[in-house]
Amino acid sequence: MRSCRANASHICLDVFGVLIKKPDALAHEDAAAICDGPLTSLNFLREVAEVRAGQKILILGASASLCSVAVQTATATGAEVTGTCSARNADMMAALGAGRVIDDNQQDFTPQAARSALCRAWVCWAR
Repeated sequence: MRSCRANASHICLDVFGVLIKKPDALAHEDAAAICDGPLTSLNFLREVAEVRAGQKILILGASASLCSVAVQTATATGAEVTGTCSARNADMMAALGAGRVIDDNQQDFTPQAARSALCRAWVCWAR
């Protein structure tokens, strides 16, 4: 049998164990369709970075698959999202909700990150 080396078909949890709690507003059918990427983004933004409405977040490599979901998730949370990507992906990032898009091939984004004490950076560099 060939292994795809990605996801397990089974996982053992403690009887009270939870991987990630399904939001009450999300139907079970819709939750079943969510793959690892969106869940990883949601969990990181909500539980690890504790991103809240009004906070600023800088997402490096924002056009990568996992980070493009993070742009949408952070925007839906009400955060002010800045994303870095190449110029060819700038329109897509703006469409996904990034309030500001920085061409990481042309502009140094580090001064902006340093100026903002509330800026939380998530690195999703896919180069």
